[in-house]
Amino acid sequence: MRDENKEWDNVRKRNLRISIARGLKEKEWGSDRTFSESEVKQIFRFKARDLAYYADAFFQKTGETYILSDKERKYIDKILRANKTAIEFLKDADAKFVAEFGSFHDEYENSTYGNFSYSRYHKIEKSVAELLPVLHWGHLPIFYKHLLYNRGINPEQDITGFYDHYDSLKALLDEIRGKGQRMQIESDETLEKRLMFEVYTRRWGHTDRYRIKRTIDGWDCSHIAIKGKCEKNGEGALFENLHHDCVFFPEDAVKYGMEELWEAADEGEIGLEELQRRLQQVADWISHVEKAAGEGQPEWVNYF
Repeated sequence: MRDENKEWDNVRKRNLRISIARGLKEKEWGSDRTFSESEVKQIFRFKARDLAYYADAFFQKTGETYILSDKERKYIDKILRANKTAIEFLKDADAKFVAEFGSFHDEYENSTYGNFSYSRYHKIEKSVAELLPVLHWGHLPIFYKHLLYNRGINPEQDITGFYDHYDSLKALLDEIRGKGQRMQIESDETLEKRLMFEVYTRRWGHTDRYRIKRTIDGWDCSHIAIKGKCEKNGEGALFENLHHDCVFFPEDAVKYGMEELWEAADEGEIGLEELQRRLQQVADWISHVEKAAGEGQPEWVNYF
């Protein structure tokens, strides 16, 4: 049985490890160097959540400085040696891969009916197989988290197995073409900022204003007496406030919406202004359902 939390942790740690290697290469730093927290954030692209939950998997911290553990330093040095070896052959490998898989990909993506020739694809797979180690180590790609999770394979441990899939090859093509994934830290700008959540309650006959913040684990919600943490999906203080005021709303749908909103902010897809706008959209949705639930209901029923 899959341990989903552990697998998601491994996905994140894989990308962080590659990000460290890329940062060391870019700055021409040795892996035995000490790093400030600012350097870990800005150069290695660690978000606030990464510092809280994953930094100790890579670093030993002394005071305000970080240093790679012996185990991680050896592993990352191995990655950088493989990268250095591959660089010499990378230009030719890029050209061959784009000519083979790139042309197939472009024809398929641009075709009117999206016809996929499996026989041609399998021939191309075999043709580019020998290029994959050079391409992988030469580019050290960051991968979309859902691709890594769904493949269930660490690409550094099994290059052949990981790239035995169209989506993996497509991600590599994107990297070669300068459209690959990047480690963003801009999402931290939406953390711990006060947001408004104005929702109508029939109990009081007016709109109440909840104060909400996005946190590294979910949300923080406060309104009069009920204050506290929430899961990414809103369970916790937000739902407790709504239940306290007998608000009628589609809980499962709101859970889905709140978690999608948290993820969009965490991935850096939206900024603070858009986060506030979408959060209020959820509140307006709840208000609409709350009002509709009471319309036409006889006073003596008082069920909703």
